Amino acid sequence: MSRLLLSLGLFLSSLALATTYRQMDLTTMLQAADLAFYGTVASSTVEERNGAPWTLVTFDVTQALLGEFEETITLSFYGGTLPSGQSLVVAGMPAFQVGDEFVILAYDAPYYSPIVGFSQGTWRLSARGLVDEQGRVLSLDENGQLVADGSGAGTDELLSALQTLLEARP
Repeated sequence: MSRLLLSLGLFLSSLALATTYRQMDLTTMLQAADLAFYGTVASSTVEERNGAPWTLVTFDVTQALLGEFEETITLSFYGGTLPSGQSLVVAGMPAFQVGDEFVILAYDAPYYSPIVGFSQGTWRLSARGLVDEQGRVLSLDENGQLVADGSGAGTDELLSALQTLLEARP
């Protein structure tokens, strides 16, 4: 009986949630975004809300692409590990490391993940360029059009193309 209770306790203290979401193309993500920016992860902390862990990720905003911004913005994500050891892992939730640079498309409303398409609206700056969670490189095609899976382009050119598309939305 005590082994059963111990096993149940361990299971509940480190719960993992399955995640499903609808695949979105770049145009749909741009239409859905309320906020968009390019910035650097400044900090990541976990706090308890209604008995569950939430991870708060603060970004230093380098360039606002859509929405009004201060110098920083903090986004809240369901899950994380509290100092008590209580842990909640949400499958597919984007991971952020201090110092990493990102382009973020986000909703301006409280969700389990504020990122458009759950994690689809994130592109991390890497040696290959701005890369999404599936490893696709944000690029410009031969006509200068933004594409979600190409060979790359300079960050300034990509940010300019993103801002132009976001500003042209109906």
